[in-house]
Amino acid sequence: MRGEEKKREKGKNIVKDIMSMGADEVELMESHTENISFFSSKEKKYSLYSEHEYALRVILDKSIGFLYFNTPTSDIASLAFKMAKSAGPNPRWKSLPLPQKVDFVPGLFHESMEDIEITDLFEGLKFSIKEDARIQRVESGGFITINTRSITNSHGLNLSEKSSKTGMYTSCRVKSDQGSGVGFKSDSGIIYDFDAQSLAEYAYEEAVTSLKKTKIEDGETNVVIAPVPFSNIIVNSAVPSFLGDSVQEGVSLMGNELKKKIAPAHFNLIEDPTIPGRSQSRSFDDEGSPAQKVPIIQKGMLNGFLYDTLYGNLTSGSTGSCVRYSKYRGKNLRFLPQIAATALSIQGTSYPLCEVLQEMKRGVILGGVANVHAVNPMTGFFSLPVTSGFSVEHGEITGGIKPFLITGSSFEMIKGISAISTERKRTQTSLWPTVVDTGHIHTQSLTCVHL
Repeated sequence: MRGEEKKREKGKNIVKDIMSMGADEVELMESHTENISFFSSKEKKYSLYSEHEYALRVILDKSIGFLYFNTPTSDIASLAFKMAKSAGPNPRWKSLPLPQKVDFVPGLFHESMEDIEITDLFEGLKFSIKEDARIQRVESGGFITINTRSITNSHGLNLSEKSSKTGMYTSCRVKSDQGSGVGFKSDSGIIYDFDAQSLAEYAYEEAVTSLKKTKIEDGETNVVIAPVPFSNIIVNSAVPSFLGDSVQEGVSLMGNELKKKIAPAHFNLIEDPTIPGRSQSRSFDDEGSPAQKVPIIQKGMLNGFLYDTLYGNLTSGSTGSCVRYSKYRGKNLRFLPQIAATALSIQGTSYPLCEVLQEMKRGVILGGVANVHAVNPMTGFFSLPVTSGFSVEHGEITGGIKPFLITGSSFEMIKGISAISTERKRTQTSLWPTVVDTGHIHTQSLTCVHL
């Protein structure tokens, strides 16, 4: 019997043992992760990481016991059962997911990622930048992660899926009499096949362009938000209102807005983890419910919310949106599963960035923001320091910008969106397990305050 089959059989036995003690339902999730991270600057370094995790949920009279462990031992079953007996009942609980037909998403794993050599990783980082005395430091790096996750429960659900994820980045720091500038560019996918030269050239040009810094005038400003800051702002301040637990608990700003217009008619916000070949895609969620495409906002109308089994059982069912994660630490099994968006796509009226800037004529490009953890998801308001960006005059980038605050409401920001660039990027947000596919966003509803 192969190793993976042995592990799944062991999981089935743990479930059977706990059920024999009198549990109503049992679920076991197992995850094995192999990761290599590497970077190159003045010297080359890499690190290896491997982890095998288990998470048990045991249900007894609507009480949910939870146990996390790395190695199955003989007392795991009895310990998990005791935790269920000591937990308080959840009146909303109905059932763990029943087995359903799962359409497995193709192209989530590339076998070459298991055999790649360290020398190949550093070879892939090679690039050349023209000599420039202003360059202080250039750094590049990347990672490869291979993960296998399996879910078994007492209703006969038994699923397993293997995936690979890779990434590469380059950063460039320059300094001159005008000041200092920083440029950064990254890419990700399921196979280590990136254009290191293009990443390096972009980072260098961005760093040089940001040397000359302009002071921004206070007040409501025409703003183009780059994919990374826009992704982090919208995920931290707006997306929590589209999650089913917030809706059912009565704390969502959008709970009473279903089928109402909340955005421009051209705007769409779609959660779709079923796209083949995407590193954020999956065939089923972390409870075993089939992954689904969910149009959250469609043609400006609020169309639906994301649900797990617990809250989905109170409405029209799970949307396959249950994820095991924690803020700052990303996906892991140490916490109970919860509702989250993982594969958002921002769509709408689109044309090249140069034309978006021509439409804006005068304003700023937000390249980066800090303290996204400080936004208020209960109100949608944010006030964030801008860490990088560019000034725009007559539709052309004229240089960098001095530090300032950008303030506003995420939902007013969405209402003010007039265009999205055709140049797009998939961004892994910093706090949540959410990847956002978007272009640069042009909006007119934010306020700048210089520091």
